[in-house]
Amino acid sequence: MRIAYSRGCKCLASRVRDIIRREWVRTLSDLVERRLLLIFDPRLDQPRLRELAAIMADEGVIHTDQIDSEVAATMKRLQSVYGVKSQLGVSDRQK
Repeated sequence: MRIAYSRGCKCLASRVRDIIRREWVRTLSDLVERRLLLIFDPRLDQPRLRELAAIMADEGVIHTDQIDSEVAATMKRLQSVYGVKSQLGVSDRQK
């Protein structure tokens, strides 16, 4: 099963799961920044972050109640550290 993000990076949900299991991923930002290297991918957006966080929850890394906070923390980190914001739903038209 491909996650919706796969159109851009050809990531299979099974591959993401393998990375989560084998590389001891503990946060969504770790998965996005270091494991999948999606930091500056223009297709990375909030729905994709939610999909990845949901996979982490399915794998038992985070609780389903943490999905929203993981997505919010990752969006904040990508914006503050890397200046990434337009594709994360903070475009000029939404300000």
